[in-house]
Amino acid sequence: MIERFHDSTVPETGETMSLDTEGSAIIEAYAKAMDQHLLHIGGQEAWQLVSRANGFVEESAPWNLAKSGEHERLAAVLAALARAVARITLMAAPFMPTKTQQVWNALGLSGAVAEAQWSFLQQPKLGGATVTKGEPVFPKISRSRPAEAPKENVI
Repeated sequence: MIERFHDSTVPETGETMSLDTEGSAIIEAYAKAMDQHLLHIGGQEAWQLVSRANGFVEESAPWNLAKSGEHERLAAVLAALARAVARITLMAAPFMPTKTQQVWNALGLSGAVAEAQWSFLQQPKLGGATVTKGEPVFPKISRSRPAEAPKENVI
C-alpha cells in the first residue's frame, strides 16, 4: 500500500495511532514471555500484533482514504502499519531469521534484523524509508494438479 499510495516512501508523521499503542502493550507481553524463555507465548504475542494490524487495515480502509483525498489520515495509517510490520519483523526474527531479514530489507532498513536494538522495537523510526515490494515472503503453493498420494510399501 505504501508503494501504491505514497510513492514507496514511508510517510513521516508524528501521529500515534491505536495500532501503535496496542503494539506497545503487545511488545511488553512479548518481552516478558521471552525473558522467561516462554518462546511459544512470545510467538503468540507476535502473532497477536499480526492479527491487530490486519484488523487495523480493515478498520482504517486506506484505499477509501486515498479515494476521498484524506492524504494526512492516509499517511498516518500507512506509517502506523509500517511501524507494526517492523515490530512484527523484530519479534519474529528469533523464529524465522531468513524470512524476517527479507522483510527487514523490503522495509528499507539496513543491517541485520538480528542485530537491531530493542529501542527500535519500542519506537520504530521508518519515516522517509523507501520500501520495495519484492518477492512474496510466503508464496502460495500451486494446486494446479492433485497431489500425488504417498506410495505404500507392499510387503
